[in-house]
Amino acid sequence: GRIEVFRGGRWGLVCDDEWDIQDASVACKQLGFKQGAISSPGKAFYGVSNEDNDILMDNVQCKGTETNLQSCVYTTFHDCAASEAASVVCKPNQDTIEATSGEYFIYTHTRYSTPATIEVRLVDGEDEHSGRLEINYMGEWGTVCDDKWDIQDSNVVCRMLGYPAAERDTSDVDYGSGSGNILLSDVECFGNETSLNECEKSPWRQHSCQPFEAVGVDCRVEKGKGLHELCYFVETIVELVNGTKPNEGRVEIIRNGIRGTVCDDDWNNEDASVICNQLGFPRGGKAVNKARFGEGIGIIWLDNVACSGDEDTIDDCTPDWGTHDCDHNEDAGVICLEGSLPVNQQPSVYICPVELRVQLIGSSKPNEGRVEVIIDGERGTICDDSWDDNDATVICKMLGYKNGGRALIKSAFGNGASHLPIILDEVDCFGTEKSLYDCDTAPVYEHDCDHTEDAGVVCYTESTENHTVDVNSGE
Repeated sequence: GRIEVFRGGRWGLVCDDEWDIQDASVACKQLGFKQGAISSPGKAFYGVSNEDNDILMDNVQCKGTETNLQSCVYTTFHDCAASEAASVVCKPNQDTIEATSGEYFIYTHTRYSTPATIEVRLVDGEDEHSGRLEINYMGEWGTVCDDKWDIQDSNVVCRMLGYPAAERDTSDVDYGSGSGNILLSDVECFGNETSLNECEKSPWRQHSCQPFEAVGVDCRVEKGKGLHELCYFVETIVELVNGTKPNEGRVEIIRNGIRGTVCDDDWNNEDASVICNQLGFPRGGKAVNKARFGEGIGIIWLDNVACSGDEDTIDDCTPDWGTHDCDHNEDAGVICLEGSLPVNQQPSVYICPVELRVQLIGSSKPNEGRVEVIIDGERGTICDDSWDDNDATVICKMLGYKNGGRALIKSAFGNGASHLPIILDEVDCFGTEKSLYDCDTAPVYEHDCDHTEDAGVVCYTESTENHTVDVNSGE
């Protein structure tokens, strides 16, 4: 919950500036949770107080060995708003808890007992790795309400059952309501927990749900893929068919051995010029439509092609392969300007279907920091297991530092934010790779780490000015 402290006869908040897992662990121990904290959410993760509470502590910096917050370094003046209130998720005890006292008293809303282990099972699915989630509490099997349930909660359940992660979101799948009581609701996991016991959730048997809201889970059977396993080669060959000269005809594309055509929706001279350039006619070309060179057969590979005209190949126009609303009477053609001869195409393209960027965080210097990766828009960190200078060198190359770099471990630049996932672990580069895509890693999102093991780098200088690189565009 949200941390509130008592001082000078009034309750107040703790600002999340500098708030991290060490600070949260001290607060949890002061509350009687002897195993410390699981995470340290900020940004008023558990909401803003309804009362007019002031902020009584800011810039808390604990080592993690203190017995109470007042023993840590902190300030009583602040520059914070209530929306920056610090929170904790404590590792639960088996027995009831008692908070310690002192100049500051930490407010705990409830005292409760929770089972040391939670047993889960999947029922009424099509196979053993999918079905309605049922949970055992004090000898009673029951269901879990789907309020606040998401893929991160499913990931935790799947790992409890021995699977690597959840296969998909099952919010729209009905596995039946079951016959047991609803035992749990409002489950909110970060996704890196080993058990639902460690997640924020409602008190047992307290909910506002109906039986039909019972949550289901579908777990992935096979292990996930590392970054390099997500990439693959695609062969794309372009031909002109049914023209009277080599420089004209219906555009046909042979992709991985499957021949198809292009729809003429939005087909223009810029698109035609890219086709011509790929065929060895560098002076450009003219677009023709309405199946002027006859109708093709088979798949229509492309529609609404949107090239700028400067691309080297049709793959560079980021097409949406196989998606269209056309018939073959709309097959596109080109007439290329003569002046050169067709060339042997280099058709193999290395495709990596996820967007990957890297940034260095937590230092005032642009060439050093905690490594944070952004995959398809989701930001996270890298665990330092097996992290070495070869891995750091590849990160530095991606950021434009050509002289390599040095690896740092044990969160040398501070822990990543508690809400961030750990995306990569067991990174194993030779140092000659251009991108993390080319290195071996553990399957994405699979790790045995916490944010005290976040990897960092120091890149050797003489770099480019832009220290965040999109490796897909090469910018």
